[in-house]
Amino acid sequence: LQKAESLIFQEDYPGAQQAALDSMATAERAGDTFTMAWALQRLAIPIIEAGDPGTGLRLVGAARESMRKMGGSFLPPLAPIAPAEERVGAALDDEQVAAALEEGRELNLLEAVKLAREVAERGSDGAR
Repeated sequence: LQKAESLIFQEDYPGAQQAALDSMATAERAGDTFTMAWALQRLAIPIIEAGDPGTGLRLVGAARESMRKMGGSFLPPLAPIAPAEERVGAALDDEQVAAALEEGRELNLLEAVKLAREVAERGSDGAR
């Protein structure tokens, strides 16, 4: 996932999305729920940058809730990248940001992984 972070830092969002999806798939095959949640956290940024901030924030909410349930925490990024909430700009107000994060917390990890794949497959053109 450092590759995804590096690509986000370089503003190569399609590359970052693919790197995060690849990491998520590898983690899923290994049963590594920590890395699956971390991949969702990183995948949210390219989705937001592609114009779907609501879905991106739902993935962040799901990733954070999954990590909380595991008793862990995310490692800080190696490169200075802005968190997902700071990337939504004027697209969503504070209330909408909070609502999207809460909706994400209600998803279980596998539901969030399915959502992430669906969004990636459609190219994040179904912003809501």
